[in-house]
Amino acid sequence: NVLSCKYVDEVVIGAPWEITKDLITSLGIHIVASGSNTKMDREWDMSKADPYATPKSMDIFHTVETSSPLDTEDVIRRIIENRLKYENRNASRSKKEIQYLTQTKTFVAEV
Repeated sequence: NVLSCKYVDEVVIGAPWEITKDLITSLGIHIVASGSNTKMDREWDMSKADPYATPKSMDIFHTVETSSPLDTEDVIRRIIENRLKYENRNASRSKKEIQYLTQTKTFVAEV
């Protein structure tokens, strides 16, 4: 998580897709960083303008090497898979609970 990195002073939440000179100067940005394992790298349409063109021309763009192949799509897939497992497990437990509660019970009197 970039927000918890001790080398990061501030993160622009909801930043525009294309980083302009005006944005860089008005916010006093010194470094623009992107991970090496981003979705944009795999799906970027080369006919479109590079959103990092301005920071690259100003020599303030840095790529952060990512050692993990984990990306947002993997996290979403894992959440969905685990949710389905959780729902199936609870459905099974619910059936057992209902069966237990509907059975006729006999109680043993205390002595």
